[in-house]
Amino acid sequence: MRLYSRKNKEDLFDIFNIDISVPRIKYGTQPGNTWGNDYPTKVIDIHFNTKFVYRKDITHWYFELTLLGFGFSITRQTGY
Repeated sequence: MRLYSRKNKEDLFDIFNIDISVPRIKYGTQPGNTWGNDYPTKVIDIHFNTKFVYRKDITHWYFELTLLGFGFSITRQTGY
């Protein structure tokens, strides 16, 4: 989910973004499954990802920190 975004109108590659993330939760039914059942199956998928990412080059850097699904990422680009 985008929390803050700043883009330069004169330079299209001057970008600064801050995003936040929350755990991904899915609930529903699926028709049958891989074991050959023909009846619908109730499904709950919950993803509590944990990761740390840092990337940097001459014109771009990216930082992401996520703990148990909650986190943020910061992106800064200054050129092509």
